[in-house]
Amino acid sequence: MEKWLSISEAAKLLGIHQTTLRLWTKKGMVPFHRTSGGHRRFLEEELQLWIEAQKGNFSPQQIISFSLRQVRNQIDEKGLMQEEWYQKLDEKGRETYRKACNFLMESIYNSLVTSDEENRLEAQAIGYEYASRALRYKLSETQALQAFTFFRSMAINAMVKAYQDLAIPSPEMSEQLHRLLTFTDQIMLALVEAYHRLAGFSQPKEIPTEKGTSA
Repeated sequence: MEKWLSISEAAKLLGIHQTTLRLWTKKGMVPFHRTSGGHRRFLEEELQLWIEAQKGNFSPQQIISFSLRQVRNQIDEKGLMQEEWYQKLDEKGRETYRKACNFLMESIYNSLVTSDEENRLEAQAIGYEYASRALRYKLSETQALQAFTFFRSMAINAMVKAYQDLAIPSPEMSEQLHRLLTFTDQIMLALVEAYHRLAGFSQPKEIPTEKGTSA
Protein backbone atom coordinates (compact mmCIF):
# COMPACT_ATOMS: atom_id res chain seq x y z
CA MET A 1 0.00 0.00 0.00
CA GLU A 2 1.24 3.49 -0.81
CA LYS A 3 2.52 5.54 2.12
CA TRP A 4 2.21 9.31 1.84
CA LEU A 5 4.42 11.65 3.87
CA SER A 6 3.88 15.20 5.02
CA ILE A 7 6.60 17.74 4.33
CA SER A 8 7.97 17.33 7.87
CA GLU A 9 8.10 13.53 7.52
CA ALA A 10 9.72 13.78 4.10
CA ALA A 11 12.32 16.26 5.37
CA LYS A 12 13.17 13.88 8.20
CA LEU A 13 13.57 10.98 5.76
CA LEU A 14 15.90 13.09 3.59
CA GLY A 15 17.80 14.44 6.58
CA ILE A 16 17.20 18.09 5.67
CA HIS A 17 15.23 21.04 7.06
CA GLN A 18 11.65 21.63 5.90
CA THR A 19 12.68 25.01 4.47
CA THR A 20 15.31 23.31 2.31
CA LEU A 21 12.77 20.77 1.10
CA ARG A 22 10.31 23.52 0.17
CA LEU A 23 13.07 25.19 -1.84
CA TRP A 24 13.90 21.91 -3.57
CA THR A 25 10.27 21.39 -4.55
CA LYS A 26 10.07 24.91 -5.97
CA LYS A 27 13.12 24.18 -8.10
CA GLY A 28 11.73 20.79 -9.17
CA MET A 29 14.68 18.98 -7.61
CA VAL A 30 12.65 16.36 -5.76
CA PRO A 31 9.42 14.54 -6.68
CA PHE A 32 6.29 15.65 -4.83
CA HIS A 33 2.54 15.94 -5.23
CA ARG A 34 -0.07 18.47 -4.17
CA THR A 35 -3.37 17.75 -2.48
CA SER A 36 -6.59 19.40 -3.64
CA GLY A 37 -5.96 21.91 -0.83
CA GLY A 38 -2.52 22.80 -2.20
CA HIS A 39 -0.43 20.99 0.42
CA ARG A 40 2.75 19.17 -0.55
CA ARG A 41 2.72 15.41 -0.12
CA PHE A 42 5.49 12.92 -0.82
CA LEU A 43 5.26 9.27 -1.78
CA GLU A 44 7.68 7.36 0.45
CA GLU A 45 8.68 4.82 -2.19
CA GLU A 46 9.28 7.60 -4.70
CA LEU A 47 11.52 9.45 -2.25
CA GLN A 48 13.45 6.27 -1.48
CA LEU A 49 14.07 5.77 -5.19
CA TRP A 50 15.14 9.41 -5.50
CA ILE A 51 17.65 8.96 -2.68
CA GLU A 52 19.10 5.85 -4.34
CA ALA A 53 19.19 7.59 -7.73
CA GLN A 54 21.24 10.47 -6.28
CA LYS A 55 23.77 7.89 -5.08
CA GLY A 56 23.72 6.08 -8.41
CA ASN A 57 22.39 2.97 -6.67
CA PHE A 58 19.35 2.00 -8.70
CA SER A 59 18.32 -0.47 -11.33
CA PRO A 60 16.13 0.28 -14.37
CA GLN A 61 13.80 -2.48 -13.20
CA GLN A 62 13.12 -0.56 -9.98
CA ILE A 63 12.18 2.57 -11.89
CA ILE A 64 9.97 0.77 -14.38
CA SER A 65 8.28 -1.29 -11.68
CA PHE A 66 7.48 1.87 -9.73
CA SER A 67 6.22 3.82 -12.76
CA LEU A 68 3.99 0.99 -13.97
CA ARG A 69 2.43 0.65 -10.52
CA GLN A 70 1.61 4.34 -10.77
CA VAL A 71 -0.22 3.65 -14.04
CA ARG A 72 -2.45 1.11 -12.28
CA ASN A 73 -3.20 3.63 -9.54
CA GLN A 74 -3.96 6.44 -11.98
CA ILE A 75 -6.41 4.53 -14.16
CA ASP A 76 -9.91 5.33 -12.98
CA GLU A 77 -13.42 5.00 -14.34
CA LYS A 78 -13.77 8.74 -14.90
CA GLY A 79 -10.74 8.90 -17.19
CA LEU A 80 -11.69 5.76 -19.07
CA MET A 81 -15.26 6.96 -19.65
CA GLN A 82 -13.89 9.79 -21.78
CA GLU A 83 -12.70 7.20 -24.29
CA GLU A 84 -15.13 6.34 -27.10
CA TRP A 85 -14.01 2.70 -27.26
CA TYR A 86 -14.60 2.27 -23.53
CA GLN A 87 -18.10 3.73 -23.73
CA LYS A 88 -19.09 0.95 -26.14
CA LEU A 89 -18.29 -1.78 -23.60
CA ASP A 90 -20.68 -3.34 -21.11
CA GLU A 91 -19.58 -3.75 -17.49
CA LYS A 92 -18.03 -7.16 -18.12
CA GLY A 93 -16.08 -5.77 -21.07
CA ARG A 94 -14.81 -2.82 -19.05
CA GLU A 95 -13.61 -5.10 -16.28
CA THR A 96 -11.89 -7.30 -18.88
CA TYR A 97 -10.00 -4.35 -20.35
CA ARG A 98 -8.96 -3.08 -16.92
CA LYS A 99 -7.53 -6.51 -16.11
CA ALA A 100 -5.82 -6.59 -19.50
CA CYS A 101 -4.12 -3.30 -18.61
CA ASN A 102 -2.59 -4.89 -15.49
CA PHE A 103 -1.30 -7.80 -17.55
CA LEU A 104 0.12 -5.41 -20.16
CA MET A 105 2.02 -3.48 -17.46
CA GLU A 106 3.53 -6.73 -16.17
CA SER A 107 4.51 -7.75 -19.70
CA ILE A 108 6.17 -4.39 -20.35
CA TYR A 109 8.17 -4.79 -17.15
CA ASN A 110 9.23 -8.33 -18.10
CA SER A 111 10.23 -7.20 -21.60
CA LEU A 112 13.11 -5.22 -20.10
CA VAL A 113 14.83 -8.35 -18.83
CA THR A 114 13.87 -11.03 -21.36
CA SER A 115 15.39 -11.85 -24.74
CA ASP A 116 14.29 -10.27 -28.03
CA GLU A 117 12.88 -13.59 -29.21
CA GLU A 118 10.84 -14.05 -26.03
CA ASN A 119 9.53 -10.51 -26.37
CA ARG A 120 8.56 -11.12 -30.00
CA LEU A 121 6.53 -14.20 -29.06
CA GLU A 122 4.93 -12.42 -26.10
CA ALA A 123 4.05 -9.43 -28.29
CA GLN A 124 2.33 -11.71 -30.81
CA ALA A 125 0.28 -13.33 -28.04
CA ILE A 126 -0.76 -9.99 -26.53
CA GLY A 127 -1.62 -8.56 -29.96
CA TYR A 128 -3.80 -11.58 -30.70
CA GLU A 129 -5.59 -11.19 -27.36
CA TYR A 130 -6.28 -7.50 -27.95
CA ALA A 131 -7.64 -8.26 -31.43
CA SER A 132 -9.88 -11.15 -30.36
CA ARG A 133 -11.12 -9.17 -27.36
CA ALA A 134 -11.97 -6.20 -29.59
CA LEU A 135 -13.97 -8.38 -31.98
CA ARG A 136 -15.74 -10.07 -29.08
CA TYR A 137 -16.96 -6.68 -27.86
CA LYS A 138 -17.65 -5.41 -31.40
CA LEU A 139 -14.92 -2.75 -31.47
CA SER A 140 -13.60 -1.59 -34.82
CA GLU A 141 -9.94 -1.98 -35.73
CA THR A 142 -9.40 1.70 -34.96
CA GLN A 143 -11.05 1.35 -31.56
CA ALA A 144 -8.98 -1.76 -30.82
CA LEU A 145 -5.84 0.28 -31.47
CA GLN A 146 -7.17 3.19 -29.43
CA ALA A 147 -7.70 0.87 -26.47
CA PHE A 148 -4.14 -0.42 -26.68
CA THR A 149 -2.49 2.97 -27.27
CA PHE A 150 -4.45 4.46 -24.34
CA PHE A 151 -2.68 2.11 -21.93
CA ARG A 152 0.62 2.25 -23.82
CA SER A 153 0.69 6.06 -23.61
CA MET A 154 0.08 5.94 -19.88
CA ALA A 155 2.99 3.52 -19.45
CA ILE A 156 5.35 5.69 -21.52
CA ASN A 157 4.34 8.91 -19.77
CA ALA A 158 4.72 7.32 -16.33
CA MET A 159 8.18 5.99 -17.16
CA VAL A 160 9.42 9.30 -18.58
CA LYS A 161 8.02 11.19 -15.58
CA ALA A 162 9.69 8.78 -13.14
CA TYR A 163 13.10 9.23 -14.77
CA GLN A 164 12.69 13.01 -14.89
CA ASP A 165 11.44 13.30 -11.31
CA LEU A 166 14.28 11.13 -10.04
CA ALA A 167 16.81 13.16 -12.04
CA ILE A 168 18.30 10.07 -13.68
CA PRO A 169 20.63 10.71 -16.67
CA SER A 170 18.79 10.65 -20.01
CA PRO A 171 20.92 7.85 -21.58
CA GLU A 172 19.42 5.45 -19.02
CA MET A 173 15.91 6.58 -19.88
CA SER A 174 16.55 6.45 -23.63
CA GLU A 175 17.65 2.82 -23.49
CA GLN A 176 14.61 1.70 -21.49
CA LEU A 177 12.23 3.80 -23.60
CA HIS A 178 13.64 2.22 -26.76
CA ARG A 179 12.96 -1.28 -25.41
CA LEU A 180 9.44 -0.31 -24.34
CA LEU A 181 8.62 1.21 -27.73
CA THR A 182 10.07 -1.74 -29.63
CA PHE A 183 8.03 -4.21 -27.58
CA THR A 184 4.76 -2.27 -27.80
CA ASP A 185 5.25 -1.58 -31.53
CA GLN A 186 5.47 -5.34 -32.03
CA ILE A 187 2.21 -5.73 -30.11
CA MET A 188 0.44 -3.19 -32.32
CA LEU A 189 1.61 -4.88 -35.51
CA ALA A 190 0.45 -8.24 -34.17
CA LEU A 191 -2.88 -6.71 -33.15
CA VAL A 192 -3.57 -5.36 -36.65
CA GLU A 193 -2.54 -8.61 -38.34
CA ALA A 194 -4.65 -10.72 -35.98
CA TYR A 195 -7.66 -8.38 -36.28
CA HIS A 196 -7.65 -8.68 -40.08
CA ARG A 197 -7.26 -12.45 -39.93
CA LEU A 198 -9.95 -12.99 -37.28
CA ALA A 199 -12.36 -10.49 -38.85
CA GLY A 200 -11.96 -12.28 -42.18
CA PHE A 201 -12.84 -15.61 -40.59
CA SER A 202 -15.95 -14.12 -39.02
CA GLN A 203 -17.30 -12.74 -42.30
CA PRO A 204 -19.82 -15.01 -44.13
CA LYS A 205 -18.27 -16.36 -47.32
CA GLU A 206 -20.13 -16.08 -50.61
CA ILE A 207 -20.71 -19.45 -52.27
CA PRO A 208 -19.98 -19.24 -56.02
CA THR A 209 -22.59 -20.68 -58.40
CA GLU A 210 -21.95 -22.42 -61.68
CA LYS A 211 -22.42 -20.43 -64.86
CA GLY A 212 -25.83 -20.76 -66.35
CA THR A 213 -27.51 -21.73 -63.06
CA SER A 214 -29.58 -19.48 -60.92
CA ALA A 215 -28.76 -18.85 -57.31
